[in-house]
Amino acid sequence: MKLAVFPWPRRIGSKQFPLSQLPDPYLGWPMELYHELDSAAIARGGCCRFFDIELKDPKEGLAAVKEEYARMRPDLTILFNPTHCNKADICFFKGNTDGMLVLWETESPMLLRQRDHRENQNLFDSIVTYSRRKLACPRVLTQAIPYRHRFEMTEGKEFGARNFMICIATNRVYGPFGLLSSNLLSFSRVSSGQGWKTSRLRSFISRNEATYDLRRRIVSKPNKNNDLPIDVAGYGWSGEKTSWLHRAFPASAHPNTLGPIDNKHELLCDYRFNLIVENCLSDPDYISEKIFDSMVCGVVPVYLGAANIKSYIPDSCYVNVRDYESPSACLEFCRDLTSRDWAKYRERIRNYCSSEAAGLFSPKTAVAKLFDHHQEYREAPRQFLAQKNHL
Repeated sequence: MKLAVFPWPRRIGSKQFPLSQLPDPYLGWPMELYHELDSAAIARGGCCRFFDIELKDPKEGLAAVKEEYARMRPDLTILFNPTHCNKADICFFKGNTDGMLVLWETESPMLLRQRDHRENQNLFDSIVTYSRRKLACPRVLTQAIPYRHRFEMTEGKEFGARNFMICIATNRVYGPFGLLSSNLLSFSRVSSGQGWKTSRLRSFISRNEATYDLRRRIVSKPNKNNDLPIDVAGYGWSGEKTSWLHRAFPASAHPNTLGPIDNKHELLCDYRFNLIVENCLSDPDYISEKIFDSMVCGVVPVYLGAANIKSYIPDSCYVNVRDYESPSACLEFCRDLTSRDWAKYRERIRNYCSSEAAGLFSPKTAVAKLFDHHQEYREAPRQFLAQKNHL
């Protein structure tokens, strides 16, 4: 079996490489997931190769990638969040595979603006998604976003030796009416610059989707007296230009910024609480790695995100902002929490990390489900693909 993987995020700088050449750890790469994919291919007597479509020279680089890909002719191709692919590229990958082409969604709906258009979906043989919005179609495999590390909680510092709270996230700014960027602006049944079909409404970000403004409001004035010290870290908090708007209106730095960071886990271990505001609230099943990063570092998550988070993770393992009248009331609760109560949260987190429930977000579980799904395709490809029009 030959498995081709187009990973996320990209920018490795090599057109094609085995897992052994993959930097570990590399930025936000879900290494556990990629190791599981590699092992599964080898266990089936085959090989796994990773392809990078964002080389320093995009034109020459993509041509080289396509040449290597066509020579390989994989039995299974997985594209993670192909936000930088053209529609023509997807058609090329489909035409040069001897098997199944899979889209695997692990990012916020904001970055996958084209995901809901039927014509785009029908470019793929199957879609792996965390969202339950497509459950009516047998070609869709519903799988929670796999966590990128092992579920092992570290003990770290004692309560008194830690700072109060941190928020680690990119600080983005969007334009008027929530316009994401000019190259994504398109109209229903009209192709975008990359050939994708998008609807008029999906070219804009609603208040219920982008939570960057909400995150900024919470960390800028967390309570009435503004006496709760919340540190922030990540790109965009130190005055970096994160939007085309910053060409006209210079960005300002947050007073408690730690700037961009190299090691998220190392920084988290210095805090009692981690404020988590998901990048999107419109999809109730979108649960990113943020809450699990907090858990494995022994930091109590203060969570604002998926509305049905309690269906996935016991609510005794985190402080849910939605359970309070306002974010300020939630943060004041955290401020008043005793070391004993904080330790109880950590004990429940430790139990969850070692429980079967955490297996829902396990890369091993996700890969096993994918290969079972692929086996259904191999046994009856015509019947499998006949479901395409139901997307």
